[in-house]
Amino acid sequence: KATAAVKDLSELLKSNAVQAAEWAAGALANITRSGQAAQETAIENDAATSIAALLPKVTANGMSLVVLALASLAETQASSVSRALGAEAKAKLRDFRDSNNSDLQEYTKTLVDKLGPGFSL
Repeated sequence: KATAAVKDLSELLKSNAVQAAEWAAGALANITRSGQAAQETAIENDAATSIAALLPKVTANGMSLVVLALASLAETQASSVSRALGAEAKAKLRDFRDSNNSDLQEYTKTLVDKLGPGFSL
């Protein structure tokens, strides 16, 4: 049932209102954990690209939401998530990995692990 919301949430990721986009990422993180159908729908609606574009402007409160959304998508869509992460997004993820926030470090490590051995920050 929740998969139906993925399209609208994917559109909200493109919002100029950063907080709204961050919350959409958080909702997507939860919904896409429900399985492959939700993850595929999110990828079809460019969610990985939109989340990657959100990384450079994410607020302190939204960092974990954005990384968790990417990690959730990467469960079955690792290649699409990996392709969406350009140099600027990877630089931001390196900052997260190297931060003093232990939860954010853990979430970033989980994302990198899900993206597989061919991916590096």
